[in-house]
This record gives sequence, structure tokens and C-alpha cells, in this order.
Amino acid sequence: MTPLARRWLLVGLAFLASLSAAGAQDWRACAVSVEEFGQMQEVQVQEVNQNGELLLQDGRLILLAGLVPVTLLPNHKAKGEHLRAALQSWLAGQSIGLRLVQTQPDRWGRLVALAQVSGNQLPVSLTQAVIDAGLGLAQPGQITRTCLLALYRAEAKARLERIGFWADQDFTVLQSGDPQSLRDKAGGWVLVEGQILNVNETKFRTYLNMGPRRGADFAVVIAKANLKSFQQRGLAPHALVGKRLRVHGSLDLRPGPLIEISGPDAIEMLN
Repeated sequence: MTPLARRWLLVGLAFLASLSAAGAQDWRACAVSVEEFGQMQEVQVQEVNQNGELLLQDGRLILLAGLVPVTLLPNHKAKGEHLRAALQSWLAGQSIGLRLVQTQPDRWGRLVALAQVSGNQLPVSLTQAVIDAGLGLAQPGQITRTCLLALYRAEAKARLERIGFWADQDFTVLQSGDPQSLRDKAGGWVLVEGQILNVNETKFRTYLNMGPRRGADFAVVIAKANLKSFQQRGLAPHALVGKRLRVHGSLDLRPGPLIEISGPDAIEMLN
């Protein structure tokens, strides 16, 4: 076993041992809120690739639901190797439970699925374990809100303790008023915090602006077709003016720094 694999094996064992009745409800949040995704399958993992994807013995390639793909993270090759080593160590010789979130493979041949393992007699989401160890970020849109909120809590805990990737200088929460840091992270998955100063509406999009200069300062963008879901959640755009929030998504620089989000789960309120 390589030193890297040994390191993540110890992390994994410590993680599994730390699960207790006191934390059972949060750790079950993802594992028990997945019935809508169909039949649980028991499968064997043959190997984990350099992107943290699971190659099953039956030949299927699995992307963990609720986990941002490693390829969208800064310095992704090194992070992918760390994630691969951790998952290989955790899953060695184990069967896992699998529920498919998407039954059709994506253009890279991957199936998106929720996976769970047994930890101290508790069903544990593998995505949740990865994020708790600081080895990934939560991705909204593929999982239930109950599960996502549990992932956000795990992410916040890892960030506070600066474990895993959070110990790296290139893995941090960005501030909306820091244009250089935003430019440096363009094209990747980021977390950005800031206050909504005003709202601008066009025919097809609504812009939640975190700076006075539209097209130059950071903005959160919502397509008109998606506005209803925000209003139903009590997050109507004009009600967010003056509020401080954290947004999760892919950072674009056209025309200025922005993240376009499709649903309210990509927003965490900080007030």
C-alpha cells in the first residue's frame, strides 16, 4: 500500500468509527431519502479511476450523485488522485448499495447514482462521507433537499476544520468583491459569498447583483423559466436585496463574473 493510500485508509477508518447514535440522523439524511430513485442494487466496485468515479465489476461507470465532479475543481489532477486513493481504501473488499439517479449514461458513459456503505451499523452515503472528509463539494440539483442540506453541513464542518482539500490555499470560499480571485477560478466550480445590492431584469434573465457595476461586478443569474421555484421557496429576487448569501456553481466571466443557477438549492442564506 502506498503512503497516500495508507493515509486515506486511516482517515476512512477514523470517519467510520466516529459515526455514533448522536449523529445518526444527519448521517442517515442522504441514505434514507433516496427511495424515489428506484430499487437498491448491491454491487461490487472493481476500481476507482483518477476522477473519483467508480468502475463496477459489471462494467458500469458511476459518478456519485450530489458530488461536484473532480474535473471542475482547482488542480483537479492532484485532487482526483487523493479522492481515488481514499475511495479505494474505504471500499476495498466491500459491497455497496446503489440507486440510480439517472438511468441513461451521460456523454462520457457515466451513470449518476447514490451509493451507500455500512458504517457502525448505520447506512452512510458515500457522497456524504467524501464531503465530510473534505475531499469534495456538494452539488445541488441531483438529490433531495434533505440530503443536500446534510451535505452543506458536512461541507461547512470540513471547511471550518480545514481538513482534506480545505487545507489547500486554492480551495476556499471566494468573496464577491475580490475580482482577481474570481478571474483566477473562471470555468471551475466555486463558492462565492456576498450581499445582494440590487436586482436587474431582462427579457430572459434576472440578475442578482453583488456590486454596483453591472457586467463588471459579480452577479447571480436566474433564467426566467426558473423563477417560479425561487418564489415558491420564499426567495423572490427583490426580497433578496440586502441579504448576504453563499452561492454554489460554475463561474463564468461572460460578460462579467457570474454564476447562473437553475434552482434555489444553489443558494445558502447567511443572514
